[in-house]
Amino acid sequence: MEMTEVGLCKGTKELGVSASPYFSKVFNVINQMLFSVKAEDVAERAKQQLKDDKAPVIAFSSTMGAFLESFENDRGMTVQDGNIINADFSEVLKRGLSGVMRYSENNEIGKSVHKKIELSELDEDARMEYKRIAGIIEAIATGISISPIDRIKLCIEQAGYKVAEVTGRKLEVRFESLHTNIGLVASRRKELVNDAFRKFNNNEVDVLLINQSGSTGASAHAVVTPKVSAA
Repeated sequence: MEMTEVGLCKGTKELGVSASPYFSKVFNVINQMLFSVKAEDVAERAKQQLKDDKAPVIAFSSTMGAFLESFENDRGMTVQDGNIINADFSEVLKRGLSGVMRYSENNEIGKSVHKKIELSELDEDARMEYKRIAGIIEAIATGISISPIDRIKLCIEQAGYKVAEVTGRKLEVRFESLHTNIGLVASRRKELVNDAFRKFNNNEVDVLLINQSGSTGASAHAVVTPKVSAA
């Protein structure tokens, strides 16, 4: 009666249930989760090295910067500078589960309209299965952060040490404490690579966080500098 049309688009065949785009992201999601799970142990290992008078360099292959930039707030909008978010990893998986229920509909003038199958529209078995999966997500992912670099930095800085970061991240999450995953999304001020390494080499910062794209061509050495004597 409304003269609308629902199409089977590539990646959303059968309303996104059999071939949801989210399934193509699972590999990356698992890699990001493994990084997040390690964050606390990485920070504790770094603090132990600092107590042993060593200056740790923490290198990682992924910053999860793109992951954070694509994260959605409670209104379904991509997060921006100044947004308060729940940076718990369970939120990522919950949104993935919710995304399976989304589809696009072309209206009478051919305009694509995004819609969602409500849980109440499913039969009892489907609702129970949805809630079962949501329960598993809540149990296994709660307490893991979607921004492990910021958790590592906070943990080290709260122990009284200084940290420099050399990455290409655009956004960061500022947590009030290690006991919460509620944080403020903020634009990250990028420090020049040479400045960050100079500070590290001169012992002006205690820990250096780097990734390949941000630190290519730079060098960190235990060498004598005008501020660091041979002794």
